[in-house]
Amino acid sequence: MIFSFASEDTIAGVLLQKIKDGHEQPIAFMNRALQNSESKYNTMEKQAYALVKCLKHFRTYVGYSKIIAFVPHSAIKDILTQTDYLGTRARWVTKIQEYDLEIRPTKLVKGQGLAQMMTEVNEKALGLICLNDSSSPELQILREHEWYKDIIYYLLNLTCPNHLVAHKRRALRLKATKYCLMKDGLGWRNPEGIVLRCVDEIESKKLISEFHSGFCGGHYATRTTAHKILRAGYYWPSIFSNVHKCVKSCQACQLFTRK
Repeated sequence: MIFSFASEDTIAGVLLQKIKDGHEQPIAFMNRALQNSESKYNTMEKQAYALVKCLKHFRTYVGYSKIIAFVPHSAIKDILTQTDYLGTRARWVTKIQEYDLEIRPTKLVKGQGLAQMMTEVNEKALGLICLNDSSSPELQILREHEWYKDIIYYLLNLTCPNHLVAHKRRALRLKATKYCLMKDGLGWRNPEGIVLRCVDEIESKKLISEFHSGFCGGHYATRTTAHKILRAGYYWPSIFSNVHKCVKSCQACQLFTRK
């Protein structure tokens, strides 16, 4: 059995085997810090990556034996079992196909808890700060906003809020794959993999005003203004509709349109 776990900056795993009396005997351990592009993965990708690295590290022990891998959430199993991926995820799926592997979600008990403690110890040794911390002032502000509260809850707890029905839970899990927790709040990963800072409704209005009619503006059209905000590193879910509403209500834009 393999229990794997990933924090924001480290990954860890433990290999165990059941002995005759039914107890689980630890055989080997693995933990290390995430580096460079590895630290840019979202929460679920890091958990999946932890399992892939554990399999590689424990390869001499497991060989071609039957392996039961316990992961923190069922979404990690989906990442490593779907075959229609491209890029990094496709390589992960290819790497684990050589093993006789069964992936099961589990609660934070036994070896899984040990793997988590190893990541925490590694973080302290390296002087790293765990970003899955709900005490951040910026994160507290976003948690009160309708746009982000369910996503932040999911990223912090790896489970959906109880008030959501089945189809909304699935939608939230898919939506949360593009978000990640940061030291200054919440981040959204664009198609190029660049993390943009999420802002609330009050700050979004200030940004629209600044980038449309302020020093950074020029009274550009909707798409141009919205993409300027995105290139500056900011994001919120209704950015295009909000910018469109602002441009339509801008008196200067209405007076000089097509002139």
